[in-house]
Amino acid sequence: MQDAENFISYSIDGDDRLRSVNPAFQRFAQANDAPELTEGVAGRPIWDFITGAEVSAVYQELFTRVRTTRRSVSFPYRCDSPAERRDLWMEIGRAHV
Repeated sequence: MQDAENFISYSIDGDDRLRSVNPAFQRFAQANDAPELTEGVAGRPIWDFITGAEVSAVYQELFTRVRTTRRSVSFPYRCDSPAERRDLWMEIGRAHV
């Protein structure tokens, strides 16, 4: 289980645009040589950051499923860097605002 300080989180709106990212997201981006993801991402489509037609199609289906069923989905995934293997866990759910 990840401690709250390192819990990476972001939110998107109904048009799949990034609304916000948390400080852990920004730290992760900086630590992984992606400073362009630390500022100025709000308002941009999530699809600017998800590459590959197959991967995009899977996420589009997951977003649609969560929005339709109002139930979260979660799954393990790999997010490797050139220097290390990273096994992460993602949860996609509706915001409670």
